[in-house]
Amino acid sequence: MMVNAVLLNMNKKYLIIIITFFISFIPNFIVLANNQNQEIIQEVYKNRKKINLCPDALVWDYAQTVSEVIKFNQQEYIVIFYCFLAAYQTNFSFVKYVKTNSGNQIELLKLDGFQENELGKLERTNVDNFAGFIYRDEKNPSILKIHTISGCAKNIGALATYKINGSNFTLLEYRAKTDCTDVFVEPENYPLIYRAK
Repeated sequence: MMVNAVLLNMNKKYLIIIITFFISFIPNFIVLANNQNQEIIQEVYKNRKKINLCPDALVWDYAQTVSEVIKFNQQEYIVIFYCFLAAYQTNFSFVKYVKTNSGNQIELLKLDGFQENELGKLERTNVDNFAGFIYRDEKNPSILKIHTISGCAKNIGALATYKINGSNFTLLEYRAKTDCTDVFVEPENYPLIYRAK
């Protein structure tokens, strides 16, 4: 988050501070966590090494501010845990959190996806750490999309579409653009790599 503060001198008597917040990089459905959600986020944070959460880097001030807890029932939650903000996108993981009488269960989720292999070709794999932005369909909250930007003036990337059912993420579609061109392409129009039958 960047804050611009401009001081204006009005009639040499008053200083008015105009503050403008630029939050375009924050995913469009994130809400500030309430006290209960903060407790869950902090517990996940304390167990981060045990589940190998945010192995590359972690900015705690950022994580506790923008991470979100999705509640499915009285026991089961999904934590979208944001590790840090990179140059132009976020780094995050999905964590399953289950309350039980014998202690809370915390598990780093692995989602189906695609990654480039040594030959530079996309292959199906499990992914537990993501770079990009998350979008949810307001009309259909069970649909979640992850848009990853890979470079080339933000014109290379991927768009993965998942259906959420409890803590299960089903990959519905995966699109990717791997060639660098001067023509901008909307992520929804990236070449189709995979579509569930």
